Amino acid sequence: CALLPRGDGAELLPRLCPPRCDRRGAPFRSFMPAVEKVNQRLREEAGGGRLSVDFPGRVSYVDCGGPFRAGGGRREGGEEEAEEVVVRLMPDRLHPNPEGH
Repeated sequence: CALLPRGDGAELLPRLCPPRCDRRGAPFRSFMPAVEKVNQRLREEAGGGRLSVDFPGRVSYVDCGGPFRAGGGRREGGEEEAEEVVVRLMPDRLHPNPEGH
């Protein structure tokens, strides 16, 4: 199973820097690049990688995050999207509520 999107980065990430900072020493702006990187690796491992070899027929990859992702990250004119997740489904921007289950 893939990691679900996480939309609390703008609030939480500045408090994690340091030590969780970008190459310039600034706080990361979003958890989404890390979530996407982990999901890509899981997709590769389950779809012909080590996990599918070590556990044939027992491992598959399912990305359930689509309904939770808000927009494409940018509004018209290049302005950043206010929310990365659908807050109606993830009010704390991390955990799905009953409607999100």
